[in-house]
Amino acid sequence: MNVFKFISYKEFINCEIKNASMKGRGILKALAKHARVHSTYMSHIFHGDKNLSLEQACLVCDYFNLNELETDYFLNLVQYERAGSFTLKNKIKKRIDELKQDSAKVEKHIGKHVELTDKQKTKFYSHWGYSAIRLLCTIENFQTIEKIINVTKLEKSLVLKITSFLLEVNLCQKKGNKIITVPYRTHIKAGTDLVSLHHKNWRLKSIEHSDSLDDENELMFTAPLTISKKDMPIIREKILKLISEVSEVVEQTEPDQLACMNIDWIYM
Repeated sequence: MNVFKFISYKEFINCEIKNASMKGRGILKALAKHARVHSTYMSHIFHGDKNLSLEQACLVCDYFNLNELETDYFLNLVQYERAGSFTLKNKIKKRIDELKQDSAKVEKHIGKHVELTDKQKTKFYSHWGYSAIRLLCTIENFQTIEKIINVTKLEKSLVLKITSFLLEVNLCQKKGNKIITVPYRTHIKAGTDLVSLHHKNWRLKSIEHSDSLDDENELMFTAPLTISKKDMPIIREKILKLISEVSEVVEQTEPDQLACMNIDWIYM
């Protein structure tokens, strides 16, 4: 659900629960536990006249994996409900309207090509998790924060930071309680420092994984060797052919797994 379409935080949460799998059974109880309140009290909030505190509201935002802009909007909705005077309500309403306009500015770019700034590119290529999570969000079974954490083994705080960034720069977008990838590519020019960083990140990730290889499906091969320099291009062409063949398979596959292929062919 899009939180910016709501002017009541209670209505937003109730819709989130209603549209969840199993008709949201057990969510209110889990939400109460996450927000550190009794489930009966949580029920009085979302089915009665009580309101969340701002501290509880922050935990609710965390539970539903709201990004920074969504969280700001949600907290202002809570403050609006809690406000005791017309003057205060009016000031908060202005802020709510501003945030809604900000969200519209972001949404209008979705689906179009957006060139990342140098600062955004530096952040995106600073850790393998950015490209990994973006790829995972193309697979239906991995489009939630919990599933991403299970696959990547990254800390929740880092996963939330990365997904918030991907949403902010429109590399991903929210669809209900899922995060899906927007279909356009990132690209960096050959020979730049970011290319080197990208290679290092994924090679380090492969080294971390080397002690738990699946011998049936995975492969790591390292072969220092001597060769005539005139034969180097022959090996390079064979590797390029392999990459092309792999690309053809990847284009036609129905993905259900994140993988990485690292190939190096260098001379000293």
